Amino acid sequence: MKAFVFHFVLLPAIQNCLVVHDTLPPYASCACQFELIKNNEHGNELLSYFDDFHFNFSQYKLSQPIASDEECPTEFTCPNANDYKFYIGQNEAYRFSSWTYSYCQEEQKTWDISDDVTFRMFKTPYLFVVCVDFSSPLPASRLCNCPTQMITNSTGNQLNNFNINGQISEDRCSWEMSCRNGGMFQTRVNGEVLLSNKTIGECNMESKMWKVTSIEGNIWDDVPIFEYSCVNSS
Repeated sequence: MKAFVFHFVLLPAIQNCLVVHDTLPPYASCACQFELIKNNEHGNELLSYFDDFHFNFSQYKLSQPIASDEECPTEFTCPNANDYKFYIGQNEAYRFSSWTYSYCQEEQKTWDISDDVTFRMFKTPYLFVVCVDFSSPLPASRLCNCPTQMITNSTGNQLNNFNINGQISEDRCSWEMSCRNGGMFQTRVNGEVLLSNKTIGECNMESKMWKVTSIEGNIWDDVPIFEYSCVNSS
């Protein structure tokens, strides 16, 4: 066995403070929107409004995928080989255990995702990627199941649902919804489009109806479905 010799060099004291600059990953300038989910807390913040996320894998341990070293990553891998990758787009989620190819259509700013086994492909305007360990389920609790729906078509406002930020209770009865990156939260009540900096939906487990309250003080009772989206503020 080779012996390693460590050399220690004493440096003179430096009076000025050392300035450390954060190094951004190569994909920080990618034209297509995507985010790597770091852990369960991060996933609950950004993805808990997806039924697929909550009912299929939020109760398991989540970890951050590793992105290939490119401006727009073409591959994401899990640090644990036994984990499954989930690609979550607008209103859809796919689980992959095989090699997967991701391609950013820069002009359209959309992702094309495909794998090398089923050759499935889906397109999405934004992408979240997460690794899931199905060997360690977390405790379950009784859940509210009032109807919800993401708004994917809107007239007059430019949608950007990548910016949705949700604080949703474990029982899914309380939804505190806002938008990242300066966006405005948009919902619909009785066909009327409403914009707010933050909106809270409270589900009645028995009636399956919503009470919707905006941070500006407006309240709507007995709302049959809680619709949500983010729009650009300008």
